[in-house]
Amino acid sequence: MKWLRAVGMSFALYSRVPMPPLDWESESRRLMLYVFPLVGLAVSAAWAVWLALCWALELGTVLRAVGMTLIPILVTGGIHMDGFCDVCDALASHQSRERKLEILKDSRVGAFAVLGCVCYLLGLFGIWCEVKIPDSKMLCAVLLLPLYSRCLSGWG
Repeated sequence: MKWLRAVGMSFALYSRVPMPPLDWESESRRLMLYVFPLVGLAVSAAWAVWLALCWALELGTVLRAVGMTLIPILVTGGIHMDGFCDVCDALASHQSRERKLEILKDSRVGAFAVLGCVCYLLGLFGIWCEVKIPDSKMLCAVLLLPLYSRCLSGWG
C-alpha cells in the first residue's frame, strides 16, 4: 500500500494526472523518487497515442512535432519548464552566488527565463521536425526517453 501511495504522490507532485487526496506525512514520501519514472512512462504513453493518431490521420511533420513538443508540458504541468526558467534567470544574472540562489527561489519570471524557454521550445520543435524513425526498435527507444530521463534523475 505504501508503494501505491508513493505512486499517487509522485503523480500528484510531478504531473497533471488527477490523484485522490493523499497523506503527505506518510513514509511513502521516501519512495516517491523510486516511482518517479512512472511519470515519464505516462509521457511516453501520451507520445505513443499522439504518434499513432498522427499516422492514422496522416498528419504532417510540423503538427506531429508540435504535439511531441507540447505533450510533456501538458502531462507534467510544466514543472520541468518552471525549474529551467528559474535556472536561466539565475545563470544569466551574473550576480553573486547568494543572489543567484535568491533568484532561483523567486516565483517571478524574468526576461532570461522567457528567452531560454522560447529557445528551448523552438530547438525541441526543430529536432522533432527532423526526427526520422527508421524501425520499431528505434521508435521504442525514442518513446521511452521520458522514462530514461526520470530514471537518471532518481539515480542522480
